[in-house]
Amino acid sequence: MELFSEIYSAYYNAVSKILSAKNLLKKDMIKIIDKNTSSESSLYIMSRIKDEWLLVSESDGIYNSRLKNTPSMPLTLLEKRWIKSIISDSRAKLFLDEESISRLSDCLKDIKPLFNHDSFLFFDRFSDGDDFSNPDYIRFFRIIHKAIINHEILNISFISSKNNRINHNFLPVKFEYSPKNNKFRVQALIISGGKIKDTGIINISRITNIRNTGKYSEIKTDNINKSLRCSEPIKVEVSSERNGVERFMMEFAEYEKITEFNEQTRICSASIWYNKTDETELLIRLLSFGTVLEIKSPEYFRNLARERIEKQCKFFTENY
Repeated sequence: MELFSEIYSAYYNAVSKILSAKNLLKKDMIKIIDKNTSSESSLYIMSRIKDEWLLVSESDGIYNSRLKNTPSMPLTLLEKRWIKSIISDSRAKLFLDEESISRLSDCLKDIKPLFNHDSFLFFDRFSDGDDFSNPDYIRFFRIIHKAIINHEILNISFISSKNNRINHNFLPVKFEYSPKNNKFRVQALIISGGKIKDTGIINISRITNIRNTGKYSEIKTDNINKSLRCSEPIKVEVSSERNGVERFMMEFAEYEKITEFNEQTRICSASIWYNKTDETELLIRLLSFGTVLEIKSPEYFRNLARERIEKQCKFFTENY
């Protein structure tokens, strides 16, 4: 969701970039507008920026800002309240050091937060989430974050889900966050002899040590992300009963999907694309909707859902 788009939209940003540059040709201005807005917007902005708004002057086909100062985007009260809430989240320490958080807190000391985190009750989240305040957790997270940006190969030791000690050289690709488990994990490539040996997912909380190897990789990770994408989307139907459609759209907002709503039946049909490593979690999240959601295809995924439901029924029958 573009929280502040109504205040500082793409049009504001496009015009700001034009006014911050010097000695622009008309084609340069159009290029800036096209890059920051929709292609047809240049027709609207170009016709007004010079003659109506009088923001730029033109001489021999060269455009420059009439402003004495470079335009800036001061924070609105809404933005300040939002930032105040974000930095109070325990996960903020993973991305910002104590000094930065302290400085922001001091600047916003008279600002009321937009929301308080203790106001939210997560009834569908596991209680054994990661300890985001753990110094080692923060240190490991930041080392991996830096390695992702710089394509650095790290030697990582961790305890697997089967309680085995694992140690390999990894090229971290990207972070993943599970709202259901409240845990971070990193998608990484196992590197051996300078080549990709395998792919893996490491829970940050299971890492015991990280060592910098001083080696960097030129492997293109974009293709790896594509290879982990499912070959066939999950197709579901969601009824409007008990606000099912609204809840579904919020729950799966981060997923790539195509949706279609039938006004007559009040049923939403959706195709969901996902990372293959997220299949189990996706299944659990879909089943949590109960009877308002039906998994239509593929058949193997329907079978996984059926097996899981049968196991749950058997468990309750034997224990209650």
